Amino acid sequence: MHTVCEVSEEDFQSCSAANPISIDKSGSTNMVITSPGMHFFICGIPSICAGGMKVAINAQDSTLASPDEPCTPDTPYNRWIGAAVCQCLGWLA
Repeated sequence: MHTVCEVSEEDFQSCSAANPISIDKSGSTNMVITSPGMHFFICGIPSICAGGMKVAINAQDSTLASPDEPCTPDTPYNRWIGAAVCQCLGWLA
């Protein structure tokens, strides 16, 4: 089963889910970003992550997006920052 793990930048680069900040195994993931700065998410399966199933999000301002707006793989992820629920991760599963 695929998982979505929030990880450090180092773990993002190496696709390591050994020490996740948070992890979701539900198969239907919504992550809430509550602080500004870089946030790194990977698939917990190393070979899948190495194949590109990972995303880095630079959270800058919680007023740029609404949690009620639909999010697709084509939505610029700089609109899905701050306290918005990033439903974009659902397309990674």
